[in-house]
Amino acid sequence: MMDFPVLYSKIILGRPFLMLVLLLGVLIFFSANVSHFRLDASADSLLLEGDEDLRVFRQMSERYQTRSFIFVAFIPNQDLFAQSTLNVISQIKNQITALDGVESVVTLLDVPLLKQHKGSLSEIAGSYRTLESPLADTDKARDELIVSPIFSDLVISADGKTTALQVNLAENTQLIALQAERDQLLLRSQQANFTVSKKESLNRVEQAYILAKDHADQHNHQLIGQLRGVMDQHRDHGQLVLGGVPMVVDDMITFIRNDLLVFGCGVFLFLVLILSLIFRQPRWVLLPLISCAYAGLTMVGLLGFMDWPVTVISSNFVALMLIITMSMTVHLIVRYRQLERDESGWSQQELVFKTTRKMFWPCLYTALTTIIAFGSLVFSDIKPVIDFG
Repeated sequence: MMDFPVLYSKIILGRPFLMLVLLLGVLIFFSANVSHFRLDASADSLLLEGDEDLRVFRQMSERYQTRSFIFVAFIPNQDLFAQSTLNVISQIKNQITALDGVESVVTLLDVPLLKQHKGSLSEIAGSYRTLESPLADTDKARDELIVSPIFSDLVISADGKTTALQVNLAENTQLIALQAERDQLLLRSQQANFTVSKKESLNRVEQAYILAKDHADQHNHQLIGQLRGVMDQHRDHGQLVLGGVPMVVDDMITFIRNDLLVFGCGVFLFLVLILSLIFRQPRWVLLPLISCAYAGLTMVGLLGFMDWPVTVISSNFVALMLIITMSMTVHLIVRYRQLERDESGWSQQELVFKTTRKMFWPCLYTALTTIIAFGSLVFSDIKPVIDFG
């Protein structure tokens, strides 16, 4: 019975063309799934579905529903209550209201001025004044709103120089319904009588929820871009700043994409420079880079194939993979060059075989210790850390 080194020499080293074809086939398969690779910065990527606090939070959210909204803070160049500034606020409001996905916009112009009308609250409920009313007194309105327990530091700042526009987003009823159904099935899945048909229903709802969520994320990304476009049209009138949870989530996904691109390219250029300085031969520079590119594309394709999104915590996995792959490849190259120098009479196959045989165990130990170290994170009970592991 032949041992493993002999089998390796005969099957792999003895058939280099066949091995290259197989490796190319694996690369093509996983590269085809790179388009399915996705990023996730939502609460789903940060919390375990079985978490008790998450269950209570969702119950409270269902009982006391709040609308999803975005804030646009505006610091005008002129006085906030000047008619020209109020006209700019009105223009911004009208432009934002016309955007697809916006249900309503609440501004300084819409808040009721209760102290500019005599009588009880019940008497002025249907006839209160706003800053758009012809008889509104802007000086009295400033004094009222700055000290208002409801609108101060919400619609207007305490110093009366900054205002905020609340952009209420239209509800995605399909996504809300799918999330509610998914949460109910996940809660039932922890019970002993959870049948196979219910598991199939859960998987079906999970897929529908992911698709609906991806569509909603894309729509929010487009809407936020349109909001920033509206803001850019009015930056000559003052400072405009966008804020809110939907904006933060969208920006985090953008930051992750930028991190993958910037750090990936940065590490790649650094490796090219270091390898060029150390080996000074093109083939010893290209070979490690090809290995790193192969490992990186395969991993990204694998994540896309498994529909496993990358989160804020795990977004730097590309740089880690490049570093680990590069370290192993450099060890193999150094050993190969030593044998090539000392044993000039050996054939190419013999050099590769001896190099692999000598470095197999060190590389295996390196891989195993890395796998165990990151695999231990799976038992942390913290969702982002588990995904990183």
